[in-house]
Amino acid sequence: RDGSNPVLSPDGNRMLIPDSGRARIFDATTGRVVTTFAIEAGYSPQSFSPDDRKLTLISGREKAASICESSTGRIISRLKAHGARVQSARFSSDGLRAITVNADSTVRIWDVLTGREMKVLTIHSAIVYDAVSSPNGSHIVTVGADRTARVWDSVTGREQIAITGVLPWSTPLVSPDSRWLALSSNDMHTSQLCDLATGRQVTTRRLDGFGPVAFSPDSHRLALAGSDYTARIYDTATCAQLALLRGSVSFVYAAAFSPDGSRIVTTNVDRTVRVYDAKSGQEMLILSGSAGKPFSVTFTRDGKRLITATDDGTVRIWFFGPDHFDWDAYAKNRQATH
Repeated sequence: RDGSNPVLSPDGNRMLIPDSGRARIFDATTGRVVTTFAIEAGYSPQSFSPDDRKLTLISGREKAASICESSTGRIISRLKAHGARVQSARFSSDGLRAITVNADSTVRIWDVLTGREMKVLTIHSAIVYDAVSSPNGSHIVTVGADRTARVWDSVTGREQIAITGVLPWSTPLVSPDSRWLALSSNDMHTSQLCDLATGRQVTTRRLDGFGPVAFSPDSHRLALAGSDYTARIYDTATCAQLALLRGSVSFVYAAAFSPDGSRIVTTNVDRTVRVYDAKSGQEMLILSGSAGKPFSVTFTRDGKRLITATDDGTVRIWFFGPDHFDWDAYAKNRQATH
């Protein structure tokens, strides 16, 4: 039992747990502590760099953000020119820049090593909720309270596309191939799927389901949490529903595809973690025993382990056997006993 806000590395192999002013970083394959270091007062860690070597820290009180080494906590640069509270700080896909979102409706791009402010994006007319970088590094996507999502050229900082009519409190997610943009709204329990290059919605209807969302590794499928205790998998090219994931007796918190795209895992308010066949939607396995509600889940890169974080401050690593887990044999046995 440690801090309640774990930060997971992009590949799922490292996790940081804040604990009474200190950061403890664990190796997800062994559960052992890799390093510990003090966190500067008033700051909280938010994200790892793509190579796991750096961290962003944000401070609402100081209206600032910092970049530090993930191995020692040594401050590399300070991002100080904010005029309002920093909402979030994330790395660009290449790890060379940091993107901060601020309460004054601006988005700022920084040089990670020097802390130099490179661009200020100012078109949003209200507070900006979030900003993400596309995996190929070509775009930055921002979403604001002005009910727009905006796609920016990550090099020039020029706005390329404005998507209007975005649902309130939408969370952006770009597909692994950088082709699709999903905008999910927890308030409205629906989502939108757009072509990132044009801003065109794949379908004019709202998708039944909300965030957090997950794309399959090949970007061909999109998983959304349903408002009826289910999760749904959609075809990204057509928005046709491919599978309905049943079994939970409460809301679905989060979802993640396995690295090979064959399985999908959901975390649920009923304190369970459920594993499904991603093609058929068949429930394969239920992981239980958490005292808290698991609000996030990720696979390690080799697909052999799951990392879940719960709201009681616990992080669990689930291991599927020394070499592999025989999913087909388990499913047949489960069908025979039910």
